[in-house]
Amino acid sequence: MAADPSSRLNAPLIVTVMVIMVVVITLLASLLPGIRDSGDETRSRTRLFRIGRAVRWWVEDHGGRSFPPIVNPMPWQPWEPDRQGSAQMIIGPYLQGDRQQFSPQREQESDAAYLERLRASEMTTCPVTGFEYWYNNDVREVDPRRLALGELPQQRLFHSQTLADGRGPHRQGGRDGIHVLYIDGVQRPVDGPEIAELRAQLERRRARFPDDPDLPGLQAQVERFERAWQHHDDDQEAMIVTRLGEGTVVFEAVP
Repeated sequence: MAADPSSRLNAPLIVTVMVIMVVVITLLASLLPGIRDSGDETRSRTRLFRIGRAVRWWVEDHGGRSFPPIVNPMPWQPWEPDRQGSAQMIIGPYLQGDRQQFSPQREQESDAAYLERLRASEMTTCPVTGFEYWYNNDVREVDPRRLALGELPQQRLFHSQTLADGRGPHRQGGRDGIHVLYIDGVQRPVDGPEIAELRAQLERRRARFPDDPDLPGLQAQVERFERAWQHHDDDQEAMIVTRLGEGTVVFEAVP
């Protein structure tokens, strides 16, 4: 019995399709690490930017007189929840609220798996290494008010730690490096209703926490805005004030 001619014609086609599929799968396998790394790079920059905004809010809520008293961990130490003095403990409420409330341990989830899930989502850690971003403790000697006014140069605030062998965890332009968050002052418009709301927030805080040591600094800040608003040009709907910025994230190569 003669063979079906269509089967002889389809055999080479099937082989060709299979070869193409193997090539495509191989290419995807080689590209996926780069895609994943690109996502980690973006997450790292986003986390540092949000950390800069959280620091600004912390400074403003504490009278604008100092930067937060964050304590760094030991180098290359994986993140641990609720470490005393950590960025998570100090500025965490400005980043993501109550971690345990929004990320409770799931049923039948082991403690180790829960810790790993928290570590992966913790905003104060680098998504590439799992290490905490390193805080520049020198800024604790810097007056944020002078920085906001432009009397001081921009300050290095946080940076990602290197790997244990000294290599940078990030890559750009074919070079290994770290992500660094710098902060300085910016100018922005403020109008009468916003200043009135700042005054109302101050009075609510005074009523709830009359012994709050940050009240004098907050009151001085609000009064400075109120005095400036009284003398601003009436033809303008808003006035320009200086304050801390949310920071700039840059890549710095590691030698």
